Amino acid sequence: MAAKAKKSSSGKKTAAAAVKHGDAARKNPKALEKEISNELFTDEERARMFFIEHWKLIAAVAVLAVLAVTGWFAVSSHMRSVQKANTAKLADAKTIAEIETVIKNTPDAPGADAAKFRLATMYAAEKNYVKARQVLEALASSTSDVANRDRARLNAAYTLEFEGNAADAAKKFSDIAGNTALPAMVRAEAGYAAGRLYIDLKKTAEARKVLATIRALKVKPEEQPGTAAWQMRAENLEATIN
Repeated sequence: MAAKAKKSSSGKKTAAAAVKHGDAARKNPKALEKEISNELFTDEERARMFFIEHWKLIAAVAVLAVLAVTGWFAVSSHMRSVQKANTAKLADAKTIAEIETVIKNTPDAPGADAAKFRLATMYAAEKNYVKARQVLEALASSTSDVANRDRARLNAAYTLEFEGNAADAAKKFSDIAGNTALPAMVRAEAGYAAGRLYIDLKKTAEARKVLATIRALKVKPEEQPGTAAWQMRAENLEATIN
């Protein structure tokens, strides 16, 4: 009885929908078909019908999604393997020529910054301070690592001192010390070096100025012990000026 009642009700509903939209069918058959579908079927039924009608397209999209994810993982894995191999090459390079070659071929490999520092040290050991400074200045302008950039700047200034160019070295250290955008510890080390060189050059006014700037840095010794140590050295150095 229930089945018959349901069938009867469905039939009446279909008939009513057909009568209601008779005129609309002649004007826009597709719009009518959509409206009748909305009246006769639930959301779940319409979704099931859509899947049945478009299952090939849905399957194709799913396959493409899987291939895309698989491809991404494959590319990512390959890149990690390449990076690992390049890092090993940098670590294995021993001579200046070997390090230069590997850096040239893999400038952005993990460990490239460390290799450039090592290269600059090797040049300095051979007293080729110009080449050492060129490597350090290039590193300072190219690296994305802030700590490596600051260290490269400081070391480039030290190469000027090792080369015997105390005046230019003092100026470079002084510029670093006065750069308020740099970390306090970097500025403190540079300020001490500048003050030391200015004293050697008998430029006491410049020495006092840069050393006073460093001593005035507001830091807490327990939080920045390295900076505090450079400040103490600057204070002791300033006390030696007559």
